[in-house]
Amino acid sequence: MNMLTDEELIEKAKKLYETRTGWGDSTAWTNRDFIALSEKIQERTEVSISHVTLKRVWGKVKYDSLPYAHTLDTLVQFLGYENWRDFKLKHGNGYAQHKPGLDGGAHINGEAYPPQFLATCKNKSCWPLTVVCNYGFLINARLCLEFDAQKPKDILQTQ
Repeated sequence: MNMLTDEELIEKAKKLYETRTGWGDSTAWTNRDFIALSEKIQERTEVSISHVTLKRVWGKVKYDSLPYAHTLDTLVQFLGYENWRDFKLKHGNGYAQHKPGLDGGAHINGEAYPPQFLATCKNKSCWPLTVVCNYGFLINARLCLEFDAQKPKDILQTQ
């Protein structure tokens, strides 16, 4: 499989921004557009990225290194991804195989689901897993409470 570089993935993200904003080709964006984009990003993600940083990412200001990880995370969170790693996995570098138990993911109907999916499960087939997990948690909590409730009685009885 041909892995994309971070630079190529940043280009993909920029194209997605062009579509998401509806502002067209980002090579024609002005300073005012980057100020507006900075505001939109802060509204959606509650994280501030300056318009100057955005201009660096878009190549309007000379900058020879990659953006900071936090900047990349915020940029793709605006697009609906969990973080930069999630974006990389889903765009060009393949979707990672999730192994149950290693990352909190699970298998439902023979398919692997990452933990993010379980947190925002909109698939009807995952409700049994939710019920079983919640039931298990409640039983465990009740047993712990009963055990703790019995400790003082046992101490009093031995004295």
